[in-house]
Amino acid sequence: APHYFPGIQALRGLAAISVMLHHLDVMVNKEKYFGTELWIGLVAHGYRGVDLFFVISGFIMMLLAEKTARMRGVNTFIRARIIRIYVPYLSIFFALTLAYLAVPNITQSEYQLTLPGFLQNLFLIPREDLKTYVPVVAWTLSYEMMFYLIFSLIVLNAKRFFALFVLWQGICLYSLLNHGSLNSAVSILFDHYNLAFGVGVATYLLHNKIRKTLPNVVFAIGIVLYAALLYAAPPRLESVVYELFILLAFGALIGMCAKHKNTALEWIGNISYSLYLTHYPVIAAIFIFAFK
Repeated sequence: APHYFPGIQALRGLAAISVMLHHLDVMVNKEKYFGTELWIGLVAHGYRGVDLFFVISGFIMMLLAEKTARMRGVNTFIRARIIRIYVPYLSIFFALTLAYLAVPNITQSEYQLTLPGFLQNLFLIPREDLKTYVPVVAWTLSYEMMFYLIFSLIVLNAKRFFALFVLWQGICLYSLLNHGSLNSAVSILFDHYNLAFGVGVATYLLHNKIRKTLPNVVFAIGIVLYAALLYAAPPRLESVVYELFILLAFGALIGMCAKHKNTALEWIGNISYSLYLTHYPVIAAIFIFAFK
C-alpha cells in the first residue's frame, strides 16, 4: 500500500496517535491517578482513530483486490491478512497472559480468567464484556478479521456478488438509524463500525475523481479539521448524522491525502500496528509502578 499511496501510512500514524492519546487521557482521568482530563479534554475523543483505521482498511482492501488479490487468489489473500494481523497479536496475547498469571491483580479491574474468556481472547471471538487482560484494542481486531473474510467471500469472487456487499452495508445503516436495534448476538455483523469499512471501499472507488496531488496546506487543513472533529465530538451514537458525517469526513481525508508524503507521520504509520497493540499495556504499567 505505501508504494501506491504513501499518505496512507501517514494517516495510519495519525490514527494510532489519536488512540494512544485517548488511552493516556483515560488513565490520567482515573481518580486514583490525577482525576482530570488531559489537555482540557482535547484528546477525549481520540477513540475516533479506530473509525479512521477501519476506513483505511476498506481503502486498502480495494487496493489489494485490484493490484494483487485477484491474481493470487482468495486463499492467499486471507492467509496474508491473517499473518499481518493475527500473528503479531498472538505474541502480545501470550506475553500478557503470562504476565497476568504471574501477577493477577495487574489488570486493575478484578478480572477473573476463565477458559471461555481465554478462548475468546485467543481466537478474537466478539464478546459483550470488554474487561480483559489482553490489549484493550483486541476487540477491534475481531472486526478487521471479519472485514477480510466478508470482503474475500463477497467482493473477490465475482463482481455480481458486490450487490451483497451493498446489502450488508444497507443493513448496517439501518442498525445505526435504529441505534443498534438488531439482536446483540449478530451486532458485530451489522453495527455502525462496518459502515466505516464501506466508506473506505467507496473512497477507493472514487479516489481517481479526486485530485491526485495537493499542496501541503490542504494536508495541514485536513489534520486541523480532524483534530477539531475529535474535540467537538458528541458521545458515541448520540447523533446518527454526526456518526455518518465523521465517517464521510475520514473518507474525504483519505481520498485527498492518500498520495501525500509526510515523513514524520509516515514513520509512525510504519510501526502503527505495533504501537496499537502495545501502547496501553505500556501506559498502564508506567502508571501502576509510578503510583505503587
